[in-house]
Amino acid sequence: MIKPFTLTLILSLFFSSLIQSQAAEPLPINGRFDKPAPTWKFVADGWVRTGFWGTQSAPNDIKRELDGKNPYVWVSSVAGLDKGTILASWSEPIQLNPVWKQIKVSVRSRLTDLQRGKNKWETARLQLSFKTEDGVALKSYPSIYLEPSADWLKTEGVLKIPLDAHTMTVEFGFWGAIGNLDLDDVELIPLP
Repeated sequence: MIKPFTLTLILSLFFSSLIQSQAAEPLPINGRFDKPAPTWKFVADGWVRTGFWGTQSAPNDIKRELDGKNPYVWVSSVAGLDKGTILASWSEPIQLNPVWKQIKVSVRSRLTDLQRGKNKWETARLQLSFKTEDGVALKSYPSIYLEPSADWLKTEGVLKIPLDAHTMTVEFGFWGAIGNLDLDDVELIPLP
């Protein structure tokens, strides 16, 4: 006969290993931008162009580039600090597993000529946005803020998933800021 303490220990070890196995793999989001865009609406396979595109005299732009054989995404925001955003978003909402409580984010970037807006959020960043099961947008936008650097800079952070979140969208670019951003190796790993 198994004692209650032994049974509890066995079950907790089993569920702990199950949770860890569900959280170990990065989400499949083409974060290396290896696959080119299928149409002009996309930056790279799976990443959709969104946001404000500037004016004819000051066009914002976002596109997939190559550094030798290494693909990355280039984002240019030149239309002015008061002109909104220029972004790329993962095209499909990511269904969240209830076991996931956080997302470990890793990204490499080069950011030059940055002019931030007056608010902290008006800069270059990678952000997560969430919706409830009913499709209601949650007012929670955990972000990885990108720092200016002429060389590739790796930035990592762990972002919390709101309790009511059912789906997640990944976005990167400029919010109310000007500059040039190169982005590569975007990786999202769910954590319990």
